[in-house]
Amino acid sequence: MEARLNQALAKRLVDAFQSKVEIADALKVSRQTIYDWLKGKYKIHEEHKENIRGLLKAANFLMENDVRPSKRILRRLTKLSFGPVNESSARILVDQLKKEEAEAAKLSARLAGRDKKADFSDAGIPMLQE
Repeated sequence: MEARLNQALAKRLVDAFQSKVEIADALKVSRQTIYDWLKGKYKIHEEHKENIRGLLKAANFLMENDVRPSKRILRRLTKLSFGPVNESSARILVDQLKKEEAEAAKLSARLAGRDKKADFSDAGIPMLQE
């Protein structure tokens, strides 16, 4: 029974973030451990279960804020966290992403009147002997 619960917990985590490598890095375990958990081969220790629950809470918070969990997002969460990734890490990341989005919108507005393509036709042909 517990093996099935462990499998289900590990599967939910992989379904959320899609990258076993990034999940292993975030949990500070080997990639093989993730595969073993998915197969129900080994029991997940309580410490890891807590960290997995934190990751799942972070994934839920991200989805509630229209951020799709992915390996890139998990990598950023891991770098932001001073400990295990959890919902507070996700809050910080969501705030960062909103600021980045606002900055990108400002930049797009500033560049709106510029030509999209640069014309290099008069640049000439580079020569080795120049």
